[in-house]
Amino acid sequence: MLVPFAIDAESLTAPDLPWTAPAMRACSRNLLDFWRHLGLLVHDGERFDGSKLQQAVVGLPPNLRVLWQAMLQHYPPIPGGAGWDGALHPALSDALRSTFDVGFVDDTKAFVEFGMTEEQDEALLPRAEAPACVVCRLSLAHQASVVAQAQTLAQQNIQAGESWQTIWRTRFHRLAAAPSPLVKVVTIVDRYALERHVQWERHSLSGLERFLRELDKDAPAARSVWLYTGLTTELAKIGRDELTDQLAEIFGRLTHHRIRWLKLCLIDNKVFGRLMPDRYVRFNCYVWTLGHGLECLEGPQATRLNLASFKTTGNDLKQLEQELLALVEPVQIQATA
Repeated sequence: MLVPFAIDAESLTAPDLPWTAPAMRACSRNLLDFWRHLGLLVHDGERFDGSKLQQAVVGLPPNLRVLWQAMLQHYPPIPGGAGWDGALHPALSDALRSTFDVGFVDDTKAFVEFGMTEEQDEALLPRAEAPACVVCRLSLAHQASVVAQAQTLAQQNIQAGESWQTIWRTRFHRLAAAPSPLVKVVTIVDRYALERHVQWERHSLSGLERFLRELDKDAPAARSVWLYTGLTTELAKIGRDELTDQLAEIFGRLTHHRIRWLKLCLIDNKVFGRLMPDRYVRFNCYVWTLGHGLECLEGPQATRLNLASFKTTGNDLKQLEQELLALVEPVQIQATA
């Protein structure tokens, strides 16, 4: 659950109301904490280098600048487009408003340009094709309603009866559609994903095929997929060659051809369960843990409660995946076009 957010470049380093050094540090730390866990920073221009926001970061006090630069290295921002000069104001075009869900401005700009009061933390900017985006006072960024909603959703389980469309839109779409180079590779770790696909009735899509179809449709550029799944007793009877052919058939049904390849890692099911108790989808450092894996995307709606949570992670999951990878020779399935 990522929240695209924008910062008024001038507000970042030259707020009109005087800030004490401790207040400025607290503001930056709150903002960076939100960014680390739930945010996707949108910058002005086509490239971050040379943008107004990049200039604002350079102008920060050294102790804050180093924190921002570290975040930019690990969580690259995405471009808002050449038509934006880095300023947030009520006259922003609808196209620019559509690039972020929440924008942050200093108090003076909030009061003068957006009509907020001391008792008001945020204002709404209508959008033609989506719910209104929120403009919030920078000093209260961590209290923005959009942030609170994202925090709630990040720990909200998938309920029985939720449609697959809602599940995809609220949990996976934003990650699938992110242009950031950090999400070029998607990793699925689901002990039973392939077995459920093989056994699934063909009048509707399995969770695995639906995930791959939606990723292929939403991705703005090339994606690659790693699939770690268990070699169960039933799958062993079918054989690796036939299983590879069935995955190749999924690729043949993808219409946008944005998934270039999938690497299949079939792990002995008992070993899989011992080494990897969780089932999850990882977009680099962004992880949705799913109690029943991709089962939640099977058929028209979820049929049972699926424990779910969103988090960012370090190298712990990657290390576990490397331990699984050391046990097998992955099979690569190429796109058909």
